[in-house]
Amino acid sequence: MIHDDYTRYISQCKLIIKHSSEDDKEAPDIPLSSFMPLIIKRYKDQLEKNSMITYEMFNGQIIIGLSDIQEHNDKYVLLFEYSNKIASDPFFNEPTKRKQRKASKRGNEGYGLTAHLIIKKEADDTILIRHTCVLEEITGLNLTYIEKALNGICRDLKANFSYKKDDKKINFYPKLEFYRSGSQTFKEILNDGYVTQLTAIKYIPVPDIDSKTVRKQEQRLVITPYKVNERKALNWIRLRHNQYRNEFPLIKVTIVDKNKKLHTEDIKHDKDLTLAEIESLRLVEKEKINLSNPINLCQSKIHEDLIDKSETLLYK
Repeated sequence: MIHDDYTRYISQCKLIIKHSSEDDKEAPDIPLSSFMPLIIKRYKDQLEKNSMITYEMFNGQIIIGLSDIQEHNDKYVLLFEYSNKIASDPFFNEPTKRKQRKASKRGNEGYGLTAHLIIKKEADDTILIRHTCVLEEITGLNLTYIEKALNGICRDLKANFSYKKDDKKINFYPKLEFYRSGSQTFKEILNDGYVTQLTAIKYIPVPDIDSKTVRKQEQRLVITPYKVNERKALNWIRLRHNQYRNEFPLIKVTIVDKNKKLHTEDIKHDKDLTLAEIESLRLVEKEKINLSNPINLCQSKIHEDLIDKSETLLYK
């Protein structure tokens, strides 16, 4: 996805708040209003130290930080910063003059991105504790990474939540699960569309020759079907997913709709899926917003114009 300085894509998603003792019926719920103020306090404490709350993956090669956070009357706004030391250095070129320039990373730098996440304060469902969210769609900093980072932050809040069972004090913490909202199911879009490919992705450890650290290297398996649509396409996705899911934890499927528009969706499940489950999977509904003020690919502060123009999708 190519970004410019005045355009972004946003999508709606849902947040369900569970907790680390979810199998224990005696454990109380942890609503959003109970732990978000603690995250804000921790963010401010780190800010005073000229630092930020961070979560590391792949032995510190990818770092996700909480760069900025705001509380409003009706919502929380979080800005996540992504730093990838593994990513290749970006190139810029000027074809008419046969010129190209490499923007080399220095020292401990990583390729940087930021993405906004807006969480509506009022729960959609008090039984599940489910909240509507809006995510700024940035290639590289996906919802899975943000979920991992937020859960890493929440684990550090364990000392703040406890309950008694059999005269013992048990500490626990909020456990967050995000899932995508979508207007069309796979079945609906494949009535007039077709599958172009399925990509299975895994990360394998690669020892660093010059140090004791172990890096993670991405390995992809791309499977291209014959041009199949409707029920054959759904069954083909099911078979390929169930065949590769044990070895490859992330499966991406690419679909072309009736308007020749390309969609790539993640399928993450720890079990084999039935045909009915594949049919009911939903494509992410992305909405384009045009901004009055320029926005950087790596923001240092929350972009107010983007937040204002995300309100419609937040309350849709």
